Amino acid sequence: MNLTVVAGGLMFGRVTYAPGSRFGPRVQTHYQLVLMEEGAAQVQLADGATLTAAAGEALLLLPGGEEYFEFSDSVRTVHSWLHLPPEFAPADLRQRLHRGPRRAPLTRGLRAVVRAGLAQNGRLQEAAILAPLAHALMEAYLTAAAGARDPEGHPPPAIERAVDFIENHLAAPIHLPEIATAAGVSPQHLMRLFRSHLGHSPMRLLWKLRTERGADLLAGTGLSVTEIARASGFASQAHFSRCLRRQYGQSPLEWRRHWWRRREPIPPSP
Repeated sequence: MNLTVVAGGLMFGRVTYAPGSRFGPRVQTHYQLVLMEEGAAQVQLADGATLTAAAGEALLLLPGGEEYFEFSDSVRTVHSWLHLPPEFAPADLRQRLHRGPRRAPLTRGLRAVVRAGLAQNGRLQEAAILAPLAHALMEAYLTAAAGARDPEGHPPPAIERAVDFIENHLAAPIHLPEIATAAGVSPQHLMRLFRSHLGHSPMRLLWKLRTERGADLLAGTGLSVTEIARASGFASQAHFSRCLRRQYGQSPLEWRRHWWRRREPIPPSP
């Protein structure tokens, strides 16, 4: 196994699994990009969705969900990966990752960037070295995914309308029927579109984006946690705190203390 690590959890790696290997369940705390070189993988998500990737494909895993991995029964599986903690990802990049597809072709650009990340000799590195490579790899993934979808790289219009509605109503008490109405399709069809193209449900995206808004407000404002919870669409401070800890591994006070004091990232709580 090859590893290149930054304090706080940013990591490039490469690993080989024997035929029939399994692992999990585990809770995904980072944005993880899996680049399949040989074999195949199937990832079962807690909400019932299944993601698959074969050799020559890249798979995006989002923070906050439980995952169970199964690898090819007939051949070994070799893949490289990037673990990108949310605190190392700019808000705009996080939003585009949540809106983008979960699978893309493994292009030469993706291969080149992950090789650069792995070429740091397996030592503990500074964030200033690895973070730009991590961002470049995610941007290369989004470019590859866009080119694989349609000539202009857009998801189905119903998904775009749904995501726009969610982003513009994060603080409102919205539910699946309202999102589907804004998208112009039935709730059942919208669920199918989201699972097919994004790998998760509209409501899961809603709560992820609400949590991200709350995290950004904690870092960038002096509002109280209760005010931030309300502004981000949470019914209570306790619900916001649970979602923040599940998505980022930290309490609101820990998250704010880190960003206000600009210390090294606090490792996730056990």
